[in-house]
Amino acid sequence: MREILSDLVAEQQHLDQFLQTLRDRQWPTPTPAAGWTIQDTVSHLAYVESFAAEVLAEGQERIDAENITDLDAWTAIGVRSAGQMLSRRSQGSCPLSGSPGSSET
Repeated sequence: MREILSDLVAEQQHLDQFLQTLRDRQWPTPTPAAGWTIQDTVSHLAYVESFAAEVLAEGQERIDAENITDLDAWTAIGVRSAGQMLSRRSQGSCPLSGSPGSSET
């Protein structure tokens, strides 16, 4: 288990170091994932990480409450939701707690 946790920490640090090198104008850069920008990808990661933490804390009830019937639609909601959080953060009105960055699509 320690090895898994160490790997997760290393991945977070690597991502954080990469994201710190980006200028604002680079966030809309397309990624190899068709139709996704760096903003979209980081927003998705932040949203899913937050959801996973909620599931760990709340259990199956949290999963049921989300009512995921279409994974693609749920992913799109996550990208928009996390993106709005980063947008507020970049304007100085919303701190981002514990997640790698996220951003508006």
